[in-house]
Amino acid sequence: MSRVFIVGAGFSKALANAPLTYEIVEKIYKIAKSKLEIDRNANSFIKLIDILRTPISNAFKSPLFSEEDSKNLKNRDQEQIPLSIDIEFLFTIIDLNLLRPFIPNGKGVDYSSVPIPYLDGLNSLELEKAKVFLKNEFVKLLLPDSLSPKKNELNKFTKFLNEQDKIITFNYDLLLEQNLWNEKLWNPLDGYFIGKVEEENYLSIKKPETLIPIIKLHGSINWQERRDLSDYIKISLESPISSKSYFSGIELRNEPNPIPEHPLTSFMTLPSFIKSFSKIWEHKLIKIALEYLSNANEIITLGYSFPNSDSMTNFLMSQLTQDVKIKIVDKQANDIKERLEEEYQFKNIEPEQIGIEEWIKNEFQYKEFEKYTKNQRFIRSILS
Repeated sequence: MSRVFIVGAGFSKALANAPLTYEIVEKIYKIAKSKLEIDRNANSFIKLIDILRTPISNAFKSPLFSEEDSKNLKNRDQEQIPLSIDIEFLFTIIDLNLLRPFIPNGKGVDYSSVPIPYLDGLNSLELEKAKVFLKNEFVKLLLPDSLSPKKNELNKFTKFLNEQDKIITFNYDLLLEQNLWNEKLWNPLDGYFIGKVEEENYLSIKKPETLIPIIKLHGSINWQERRDLSDYIKISLESPISSKSYFSGIELRNEPNPIPEHPLTSFMTLPSFIKSFSKIWEHKLIKIALEYLSNANEIITLGYSFPNSDSMTNFLMSQLTQDVKIKIVDKQANDIKERLEEEYQFKNIEPEQIGIEEWIKNEFQYKEFEKYTKNQRFIRSILS
């Protein structure tokens, strides 16, 4: 049986406490505050956030909202959230202004120092610095050293996988790779379908053939783009912060060279609404993902809400037949089911409205779906 798993941020949040989109900016803002004296990029980032946050805070001071409204803000998992800025919104604002699509270009004219009207005097040079700081700290938050993986649940999930399974993920972290590596089901030499490991830099790399590939459509924290070779991805196996190997048993041949703190060179399609998908590696992964999804007997989505910002997902899902079997494991699974049925007319969706961790503890059974089905039958019987 061929299964394809589509893995989203909810998976890493549940099993490693990775920050979700609304949490990331708040965390990075606190880090920037602590670096104001030593990092100019941090200053530009703070300035940007303070400008964007002003209308939000003012809105909650208006008569339309009470103080209780701000205290009762909830995320999609019904958890309390602060008055923060979503990272997808933030990267989109930055991209729109750095691309400057609304300003005519003139020969020899440099608009980088021209103030951005609605960002209160911020210019493109400062915005570039803010983006460098944001991306750098974003990568740090997703490095293995920064996460707290729940090893029992991750190991249990890894053993649940079959050798014929495929994984498509929009996450940047290495949780899945590390666990599949430990089980000899995946290796970095061929497990991504793209890129190259510079093996001469490492003492030894075990070479089990990859049995469960991982398609990372948005890139990865351990991918680096080589500017000297077009569309060449270098796959790094060690942390740029601690110089520890990401994968057990792989050691560096020589002492690592210290790298500057800015910028970390992870190559990723950042979480912005503006995505070009123009790289050769992106085209290759999209083709492979479409092939896997089209041939799957079953598609299982884990902690993935199909956000509108992931335009490539919308394209991939639109290519599937309406009777494809889809299982959704998410705390908002019923809402996601209704949206997929409405947008793509899928007819065979099983929603398991439950957290990832609880689903694993339930031995991967679909208990909530059974209750959901029973309730639907009861409703239909009353209506008829």
